[in-house]
Amino acid sequence: MPGSFRTLFHNHGRGPVRGIFETMLPERPPLPVRNLPALGEFLTHVDFTTGEELTSYVSPGWTDVAAALEVYLEQCEKYEHMLVSGLWDFPEGADIPEDLLMNFGEFATKYGIEAALPTIFISTGLGMARALLGLQGSFVPASRRNKGVYDAIAALLGDDVLYSTTAVSTERSEDGVMVTVRNHEDGALTAIHAARLAHRRPPARGHARALRPRRAGGGRILAMGVHARARRARPTCPFVDQFVLLGGPDGLALSHIIGDEALDGDSAKLLLRTQFDALVAGSDAASSAGTGEELEVVAFADHGPMHLRASAESYRRGFFRDLYALQGRRSTWYTGSAFVSNFQTVLWEYNEVLLPQMLGS
Repeated sequence: MPGSFRTLFHNHGRGPVRGIFETMLPERPPLPVRNLPALGEFLTHVDFTTGEELTSYVSPGWTDVAAALEVYLEQCEKYEHMLVSGLWDFPEGADIPEDLLMNFGEFATKYGIEAALPTIFISTGLGMARALLGLQGSFVPASRRNKGVYDAIAALLGDDVLYSTTAVSTERSEDGVMVTVRNHEDGALTAIHAARLAHRRPPARGHARALRPRRAGGGRILAMGVHARARRARPTCPFVDQFVLLGGPDGLALSHIIGDEALDGDSAKLLLRTQFDALVAGSDAASSAGTGEELEVVAFADHGPMHLRASAESYRRGFFRDLYALQGRRSTWYTGSAFVSNFQTVLWEYNEVLLPQMLGS
């Protein structure tokens, strides 16, 4: 089925996917269907370092998870005003609450929310506590097409959007900016002249080399790796998160590798193969399905940085004060996950504050 931003609708009147297959693929063999099973039916917990299946591991029950999430939400709400919409007024030094300076394992132990950690671990892209507890509503486009949001933006901006394009150089001053960009398809260079520049890519290796900010002054289907001993144990980067079989005759699987700035693509693939070999060696596949063939990586992509962090001592010394002092310097303004939470609605709310400042400067 098409993905989140390529939505197919068919008014066949015979139920969702089943009707589509029956109507659009009438000459193919019937497709057996069933109700969506619970995740546990397909989930196998494995220690990826040894390949050992963790048969004694039991996921926390929902009652315990919900109770822990309620405690977590109560603590988060104390500091929401410091984080949304942006870190403009984040405190410094001794005024920073200690809860915001300790690592998350210590925080979880302090408030006894260990039962929620597996859920928190896989839900960090959401407004998680309120959403999972049913306390936060949501809405979708009336068309039910997520892509409709982006189609509307594209229609509004029209020819002012340059697609398949990368910045190759910039000239920035207090009087304005010029950005030279290259089109990937035909190699053409275009010079963009503007009074101000908004930049969203986080500072990371390989990102925005054309833009160098100066200092501001001063289971059998899904195998998931878990720690064998404690719910509050967190994996150490880099690590392989999971292997998910995609179905079909090709035996393709999807995996996520989580690392830090020291992990490059070759090292990520090596880690993937190493832990997959351990997984096979420690399972039934070693005797029946295992073929001894090397794992082939048929497609690989780098998502880029998601959760940028600094040390507690840096926060005490005014890290966010110095970071936000970059705003407006040399006619450049900054958004994105380096300046605010990477939760999209929080980021959009931050932009509602940033853009009027930028346009009014």
